[in-house]
Amino acid sequence: MDDKETSSLEHYVVSEIGFSQDDENSYLEVRRYNKRFYIHIKPENLEGSARITEEYLRFINAERRENFPGKDEEVEETPVFVDEDFYDWALKCCSPLFQKLAPAPEPELQKMSLSEYYNAETSHYDLHAINETLTPIIKLKVPGFSSPGAEVNRSTLHTSWPVYRPEEVLLNIKNASQALSPSPSVAIIEDELQRVMGILLTYIDCEFTTLSCAAHANTPNCLKQKWADQLTETLALLHQAGIVWGDAKPDNVLIARSGT
Repeated sequence: MDDKETSSLEHYVVSEIGFSQDDENSYLEVRRYNKRFYIHIKPENLEGSARITEEYLRFINAERRENFPGKDEEVEETPVFVDEDFYDWALKCCSPLFQKLAPAPEPELQKMSLSEYYNAETSHYDLHAINETLTPIIKLKVPGFSSPGAEVNRSTLHTSWPVYRPEEVLLNIKNASQALSPSPSVAIIEDELQRVMGILLTYIDCEFTTLSCAAHANTPNCLKQKWADQLTETLALLHQAGIVWGDAKPDNVLIARSGT
């Protein structure tokens, strides 16, 4: 999932939410500056409070219905929640912990490498219901973590795209609009085994606005035509390169705050 800053926790970013269609366990991966936290939630740890258990199940059932259509059809219709509602509910009790373990860095330490990002100091916590309050308890036995990487046929990558090692890429951990240095439009990141870790693209300051959100009945026709022309040009360039955009839809088109 894309990184989203939570509404009430400044400089906290929920970079991943994980759950299964087979059980009601879940976890949140949270970033604060140069630290990473995994917050695990299991109904068995919430049995001390029927209220908290009910709140959690409402959230997780809503997430499962959205991500696994047709699953658990016997469950009564659940209220509509946005992800941020769940984040705020689960992480409010963790705020003092995050602030203590991941304080704001000094100005000279506000940049770190992509390698440091992937290998950040990591803590795992289970959420328990204690005295009708969600409480984070440190998790001692935790799974290992390995940096992402995949073998990729180099012929599928454009020869003009520069290649960087993760330690060569600097991230600004407080300003997302200046998050990458150097900042080419497209760059390949590969590890010491020459596995591709990812492709870095130009940052788009869109505040999570997609074409489906931006296009309305009162949107000026000139702006709609501009978007249509940009999409037509983009698709033509992709097809010239032998690339098929397999999931082309308005929800996958970002609209910058500038309207482009």
